[in-house]
Amino acid sequence: MSGLPIESSYSREPSRPISDAERDEFTTRLNSAYERGDIPVETYQQTMDSLYAARTVGELVPLTAVLPARYRTTDPAGSGSEVELKPGEVNVPVTRPDTHSKLVRLVLGSAAAIVVIVILLVIFGVIF
Repeated sequence: MSGLPIESSYSREPSRPISDAERDEFTTRLNSAYERGDIPVETYQQTMDSLYAARTVGELVPLTAVLPARYRTTDPAGSGSEVELKPGEVNVPVTRPDTHSKLVRLVLGSAAAIVVIVILLVIFGVIF
């Protein structure tokens, strides 16, 4: 399994030349995996050689098999930051104090009370 998402341009456009940015990103991921100890030195060296010998993105597809899968999710608290998970890891939500719900309830409660008062005033003919 290549670990590539279905929508990956590597799979969609295999004959497209590799851009410098794509090669740099792949190198960064490979370096990180090696530094974490996810891949042995022989695999690292062979993959780096193949990476720099590759001319099309299709040639990168088999190389992705040596990389740990990259799972991306957004921070559950809604900050939009990306969290990189290793296979088998679970995204633990960040717990933050719920400061906005009290304010929202106060505002909605006040608005509801004002609406009820206006309706009662209209019914009893005080307004209009």
